[in-house]
Amino acid sequence: MEMFTKELAKKATMPFLLLSWAVFSIAGCSPKAVEKETEVPAMAAQSKLEDQAGFDALMEEPVYQEFTGYMEKVYAEHFTDNGYVNFINTAPAFMYSAYTGKYQLVPSDIEITQNKQEPTLYDFTFKVTYTKSAETGEFTFTGNSMVPEEGKIGSIQFEDQDGLQAKLLEAD
Repeated sequence: MEMFTKELAKKATMPFLLLSWAVFSIAGCSPKAVEKETEVPAMAAQSKLEDQAGFDALMEEPVYQEFTGYMEKVYAEHFTDNGYVNFINTAPAFMYSAYTGKYQLVPSDIEITQNKQEPTLYDFTFKVTYTKSAETGEFTFTGNSMVPEEGKIGSIQFEDQDGLQAKLLEAD
């Protein structure tokens, strides 16, 4: 009975964890997801870098240190150690925070399914509603996540199927 309870808890926890990640990474980290618009200076500065020396200098700036501290506080506990490092270095979700246009992003219709052949793999889809003034659009994302140990994401990747990033470039 105890084994059944642990397995049930594990299966109930992973979808919630992945759902939380999707919501935080697309909207929660985005300054456009809240009524009061705020700038994310570290992301804006990072998007304008031209070389490694500029990136190295930015990493020493207090605003970048605050940003990386915030990222670690919010996300690190949900990942394996290696998974967190890869997430921070490659996750495209944070690119959506660098745009400065006056718009709002809201995630919805999040679906997560455990892969039947590989129980540590979860496939997911979600939509993001883009709103700028009277214009509204819906963009679909698909992806997957590897969960090698209970409650910890080892890797996560997703694709912007409908071109939200291109839309944000237009709005910027």
